[in-house]
Amino acid sequence: MNVFNDPIVVNAVMNTTITSPAVPLVNTYGYAIQAVYVGVPTGTLKLQASADPFNYASPVQPPVPAHWTDIADSSFAVTGPGVYIWNVTGAFYNYVRLVYTDSSGGTSTAVLNALINAKGV
Repeated sequence: MNVFNDPIVVNAVMNTTITSPAVPLVNTYGYAIQAVYVGVPTGTLKLQASADPFNYASPVQPPVPAHWTDIADSSFAVTGPGVYIWNVTGAFYNYVRLVYTDSSGGTSTAVLNALINAKGV
């Protein structure tokens, strides 16, 4: 069984756009992404997916998909400290990532941490 639990954003100051690395979902049935934010962020969190093919030629290099699509109904505004989790089953795209878009004008001192927990076959 394919199982992993990895940080994707670590101690990122939420005063600019934050984009996590692309997480490959090969042989993954479902995943959960948990975002924990402290301080007073002002912005939007969302998930994006890519169906770009896997690059099996170089397993030591991280994947870099070129095409991203916002996952419907995954976006929400953050205006204070909190925790949010997305729980996705039957993910039939190849990659996922977390994106935070700042709307504080660069003044926020809030901090974001996020991790992904995934299980597959």
